[in-house]
Amino acid sequence: MSAALARLASRQIEVGTVVDIGASNGAWSRVAAQHFPEARLVAIEALEERRAELDALRQDLPGFDFLIAAASEHHGGSVDLNVADDLDGSTVGGQTAGDTRSVPTVSIDAMVAEQNLPGPYLLKFDTHGFEVPILDGARETLQATSALIVEVYNFPITD
Repeated sequence: MSAALARLASRQIEVGTVVDIGASNGAWSRVAAQHFPEARLVAIEALEERRAELDALRQDLPGFDFLIAAASEHHGGSVDLNVADDLDGSTVGGQTAGDTRSVPTVSIDAMVAEQNLPGPYLLKFDTHGFEVPILDGARETLQATSALIVEVYNFPITD
């Protein structure tokens, strides 16, 4: 991933804000910051268990902030998250061996407006099959987006 981000940066793709959707522990954000050091970085992560790691990253990385929420088309709602035992396999929809919990939702458009985040945007998705609702909540932001990075599967993992 670092090489892909380096290629984007070398092509002088303008990025004012990087949005790391499905941020986990923030490792991807840390790599993105190396390639886009002037950009703001905002991580969205649904798992409360990741808060301490993201908070430590916020202390360590200028311009980084995060929300504990699931990105969605609805701002201020909630969605059921299937929490995998290993955390990394957690999904909205689908089946996991873990627990299900309700988590707050945020739309990308509302977050960008509320935080007055500068464009253009680089949006990274690691959302395990929940991309369409997130894209529906990012219609305005997508108009000012320079790049999308989407983790995809060639097999179904959710409905």
